[in-house]
Order: sequence, then C-alpha cells, then structure tokens
Amino acid sequence: MASNSKSQTAEKWESRPWQAQHGDTVCDDCGGANPVWWVDTKLWFTVVGGHAGILCPACFISKAEDMGIGTSGAWQLYPPARL
Repeated sequence: MASNSKSQTAEKWESRPWQAQHGDTVCDDCGGANPVWWVDTKLWFTVVGGHAGILCPACFISKAEDMGIGTSGAWQLYPPARL
C-alpha cells in the first residue's frame, strides 16, 4: 500500500475519539483497525523478526503466507477463553 494512502487511513482511525484510549488499535502496515489478538511468540518472530510494531491479523497472515507459512489450509481464530 502506498505510504500516502496508509497515512490517510491511519489519520482516519486516529481521529476517532476512542483512539487515545486504545493505543494499539491501528495496524502499522495497513492503517486499519487492529483487534486485540495473540499469536505464539515463536511464530511471531519467525514471521516478523524484530518488528516491534503493531500488525492486524490480516497483515500478519499475509506476511506469513508470503514466507510459505500457513498456505496449506485456513487460519483459525478462537474467541477469548472467558466466552
């Protein structure tokens, strides 16, 4: 995605009143919403290396699949354990 487009998208999310309360709701790659999610630490570092930024699940999966990880099937998402 072009950096100009990313910047405009990020600005849209940052302008929302709840943004200041939820510091990691914007993906660094696409500028879109980022829900609270988790992936195994080993898999995270395999895919993103030392990237200390914030990635949404879609951008993380895209990076993983570009590396040949997870391309043989579907990714699974589970609801929080408390549900």
